[in-house]
Amino acid sequence: MRNFILIPVCLLFSILLSTTVKGQVSELENFRKTLTHFVFYDRNQIDSIPKTDELTKSLTEKVKDDFRKFVLHPQSNSIENLKSQAKTNKSSYWFNNYSYFFSSLKYYFGLNPDSTLNLPVIESISFYGLYNYSHSDFISLYIERCESGNLNFVIYSYIVNNTTYYFIKDTRKNKIVFESQIQTTGVPISGLYRIDDNHLLLVEDDMNISGQAALVVSTQKDIWEPINAFKGMAYLTDSNNKREKKLTDNRMLMKLVSTKTIGSVWGTTSIRNNYGLYFDANSRSLCHKILLKKGGSETRTICAVWTNNIFEINDYYLGDHLEDSEIPFPSMD
Repeated sequence: MRNFILIPVCLLFSILLSTTVKGQVSELENFRKTLTHFVFYDRNQIDSIPKTDELTKSLTEKVKDDFRKFVLHPQSNSIENLKSQAKTNKSSYWFNNYSYFFSSLKYYFGLNPDSTLNLPVIESISFYGLYNYSHSDFISLYIERCESGNLNFVIYSYIVNNTTYYFIKDTRKNKIVFESQIQTTGVPISGLYRIDDNHLLLVEDDMNISGQAALVVSTQKDIWEPINAFKGMAYLTDSNNKREKKLTDNRMLMKLVSTKTIGSVWGTTSIRNNYGLYFDANSRSLCHKILLKKGGSETRTICAVWTNNIFEINDYYLGDHLEDSEIPFPSMD
């Protein structure tokens, strides 16, 4: 009699597991379909649908909604389940409708190699054939796992044109706890650190163009809230769109400012690893390094201790000590 009970139970479990796994493929394919429609619309390639601000906003939200469904799939924190179900020619993978490139790499950010720097693996899914507007690369989504020590989060992101939308999921609850967007063309977060029981530090990254920005979020509510956690000199933009530096008592971002030229001359990986923002868990400090003089090799570490929910630290322009002049090109004569 026991065997007659066991067989249906095992069959039911098998059906549920198969449905869950296939659902992951469906959610990826649905997101790809919605995103493709938006990109063609946004590039004015659908004559029957004229662009309006209202429709653009609505379609943007539709893309986000379908991405959230992919994020909230219980097995979405890894590409391995997707790869195991796909057909492949050892280079690209495909399901029913679209082809993809899957990749996984070890990624090291910043100067602080302790266990609080928890972005050991980044996985990407590139949408074969769907170009990122005028860029030569395909549109991609990224999965960054922060699941060791005192962190249990996964950061999901996708890039449209020069804007990256990112979503942070608490893997213990399978809930999205934070959403934001930044102007970047790559992996959006280069550091996620726990400051104390109620606060986390995020380092947003656009080292290819504008540098890095530190952001503190309060985790006391189900949805994290960014707070004004920085005091000191800040780079602000005036009414004439000119950058100026002013003392601010409360600001939301601490900026490590770079430029495209600096990134090209010095290399974004080198800048990030040698001068990038990081959190020292032992002293509870936000830190970065600077050269003592332009053209030199000696460095000094700048740190701000977390005190009364504030980091007292100035914005910093990397060009103060790194060469930021335009790259010379040889004459064509």
